[in-house]
Amino acid sequence: MTDSRKHRLLGPIALMTLGGLAALVFLAMYLVHRFDETASLREQRMVVQGFERQIREVEEVIVPQTNWDDAIRFLDNRVDLVWAHRNFGSYLFTFNGFTRSFILDAADYPIYSSAEGKAAPIEAFRGFASGVRSVVAKVRSMEARRPPLRPKPGSLEIITPPIQADGLIRSDGQLFIVISTLIQPDFGTALPKGPRAPIAITAIPVDKAMLHSFATRYLVDDLELRSFAQPDDDKDFALLRGPDGQPVAALVWRPRRPGSALLDALMPPMILVLLLLGLAGWSILRRSDIIISELIASEGRARHLAYHDTLTKLPNRAYLFDRLTSLLGAVGQDGSSMAVMCVDLDRFKEVNDTMGHGAGDALIEAVADRLRHVCDDRATIARLGGDEFVVLRPVDELADLEEQANRILGAICGPVDS
Repeated sequence: MTDSRKHRLLGPIALMTLGGLAALVFLAMYLVHRFDETASLREQRMVVQGFERQIREVEEVIVPQTNWDDAIRFLDNRVDLVWAHRNFGSYLFTFNGFTRSFILDAADYPIYSSAEGKAAPIEAFRGFASGVRSVVAKVRSMEARRPPLRPKPGSLEIITPPIQADGLIRSDGQLFIVISTLIQPDFGTALPKGPRAPIAITAIPVDKAMLHSFATRYLVDDLELRSFAQPDDDKDFALLRGPDGQPVAALVWRPRRPGSALLDALMPPMILVLLLLGLAGWSILRRSDIIISELIASEGRARHLAYHDTLTKLPNRAYLFDRLTSLLGAVGQDGSSMAVMCVDLDRFKEVNDTMGHGAGDALIEAVADRLRHVCDDRATIARLGGDEFVVLRPVDELADLEEQANRILGAICGPVDS
């Protein structure tokens, strides 16, 4: 009974303690997961936007070579391939890393080609022809919507904004950023001879050098280029699409997981804190167990005092009536009987008056001991108060009851040594 009550009291406390610790661990893991997930999404957007910015920067590099009055003079008004090689093929390769350069005439036919900074046959354009078709078309469309060009003699204002289109094209197994740029005048000292001007096609490879520079700039770990996105559990990726919108490659990298890194760094102190919390919880449970045990024991002692005589340690009047009520309720149901034997000591007051209350108490204790000795286990012995005792006993046969009563009288009537 005592253990059951302790379990009912301490069980919820233990469950709350364990539940609180488990909730802290779960909350920490959930926050780490959400932190890593948010960081991964932000990093993915950063890579996509950063690569788009990289393409914009590549476009800006070409503008000084294409928006130039001399470019109109030597590529449109007349064709000077030496000038084209010096200012496009060789220059862009040497200073900006463009490995392919092509010049298309007004009919979009290649008139100049270079590879790796050296002049190349016109046929070298074939590997790019189908891929650049859409970006060339975009440039021509923007050219057609451009207002007519008019010279401004003596003006230092640039009369034309750049007209460009870009795309990612794969040629001979290599991925290129391809920029299609319309040749235009800058100050208008030379103007195109017809409604359509030449177009410069420049291509820069997405190689290890570019990826290393990009990764260093944007703090991306283990960045690599793959022909398609492989579903690696520990990698993130961003698809790179060609002019037709179809994926042509994927940037793959190992995402940074700041939440997991923070958790790894804080794991030792967190474990220590959890151990301290667990120890504190155990200490509270231990002290609660001691306090509850003391309360239950105190309650038991109080209950014992309420139902037992302090002198003889026998059940008292309250216990007797409580017990008698339950026993009488069962009498007769199964043919059983109950005997109530009352024991009273004659001239007990004279003992107290002549020999003192100490002697009277000793006499009462002696009588109680003798009753315990002569009554069997089925009997309930109680002290009503003063010199009165009651013995309750189930009765099987009358002769057995008479024998029990005679044993009680014989034990009580014997002399008591002082």
